[in-house]
Amino acid sequence: MSLKKLSLFFQIFICINILYINSRLNPSNVEIAINCGGPEFRTKSGVVYQKDKFFNGGEASDFGMNSEIKNTKEKEIYQTERWSTEDLIYELPVKKEGKYVLVLKFSEVYFNNKGEKIFDFKIGDTTILKGIDIFGKVGKNCAYDEFIEFEIKNNNLYVEGKGIEHGYDSENQNIKITFVKKEADNPKINALLIVKGNLKNTDYDEYQRGIELIEKQRQEIDKKNREFQRMSKSIDFEDFEDDFTDDGKKYRVSNGIFSGQSIFVTLICIGIVYYFFFSGKK
Repeated sequence: MSLKKLSLFFQIFICINILYINSRLNPSNVEIAINCGGPEFRTKSGVVYQKDKFFNGGEASDFGMNSEIKNTKEKEIYQTERWSTEDLIYELPVKKEGKYVLVLKFSEVYFNNKGEKIFDFKIGDTTILKGIDIFGKVGKNCAYDEFIEFEIKNNNLYVEGKGIEHGYDSENQNIKITFVKKEADNPKINALLIVKGNLKNTDYDEYQRGIELIEKQRQEIDKKNREFQRMSKSIDFEDFEDDFTDDGKKYRVSNGIFSGQSIFVTLICIGIVYYFFFSGKK
């Protein structure tokens, strides 16, 4: 390889690594991180999730401590949670104006079917996410994240350019978020994260790749299940059963070579052969 080509190779290599590093979550961009229902936790990348705080109501739970959480390298922040029999409220401090991303981190460690836990999410008085069904999205014991970009400008909070009523308390410098109880069980949250900037400053891309892989695996499983069902329907189990049963009580093989009559005749034939051909030999 020529020196020129080698130099070009290293330039491309460095650029790829810079893009890769910049696409990952940088701890210096984290405004606040909360380990809901759990203690302080530091990730391998250096993000410090504070012990649960800034909440209003609800109960802490570590029910998922023994669960292996898929699609994450930081299972610990998905193993604890805060839940409530009523609306669950957090007031998260954000001191400066600017653009941010709110990351809601969930995992379902209890229910086994979709539709068993459904709730909404609001910022201020505005519903941002409706009908959150964690199991319905990713199944059980799997990280499920929602990324919400927002901006604080002129003491107001905006989502997709739309002003959110009572979203930002400029006097106390915090944003009010609510996990709204609906008919199906109780609202919950495993961890909260606010990152300065936009989606490029979060681990959004890495998370989406994991979700796409999980979805592909689920589709393959569904395909195999459908193939099995088609094969099952193509087999006439009633005819299969009739081949071995007579009126559902007696085995039809009793009328074949293994019936009592056939066995008796066979034994007589063996006895005759033995008498004439083997009994006289010494």
